[in-house]
Amino acid sequence: MLGVLLPATDDPARDLEIFLKLMGMDDGAFGRRFDGGATAFARLFPTYADLVTEEAGRRRIFRSDLDDGERESRVAEAFASLPYTFDQRLKDVRRPEECDERELLAGIWSEVNQHLGTNAFSVPELIEQMGIARFGHRPKLADTFCGGGSIPFEASRMGCDVYASDLNPIACMLTWAAFNLIGASPEKRAEVER
Repeated sequence: MLGVLLPATDDPARDLEIFLKLMGMDDGAFGRRFDGGATAFARLFPTYADLVTEEAGRRRIFRSDLDDGERESRVAEAFASLPYTFDQRLKDVRRPEECDERELLAGIWSEVNQHLGTNAFSVPELIEQMGIARFGHRPKLADTFCGGGSIPFEASRMGCDVYASDLNPIACMLTWAAFNLIGASPEKRAEVER
């Protein structure tokens, strides 16, 4: 959905860079996606170990003189130095969908807004603003053979108005559960559980 809404500009390389940032797949995001400790980092990146970690007795800890942003930047630099492919890097970091979206996308919004001419600070805000710019309303997604509902669920999570159906009643039940149980507020889930 995001790829459909993003405008193509005269700078396709920058368009791709912004898309990768929004997907949490740019080189800088690896610093936010790494969830290993200082020891794991030092083992993966011995040449970067002293730039990010320090010895504290018999163990390694992250350097206390670095703020989170600086540490993430240095971790990202270490990952960017690896000679292997993006797919191979995934074994050492969380996938974007495993991360808290606010933390994963922290720090990208001024760049994104400047490039796209928006004023968003979350993916749902961005989707709504781009949908209004293009269509005059929030984007609407219809999935007439939704199966288990992953596409409508993600589109809804991103801020789209969603319409979903399926001929299979089990598929409909799974989609209903995705929206009304998995996607429900903690209060609603507690009510259903009771």
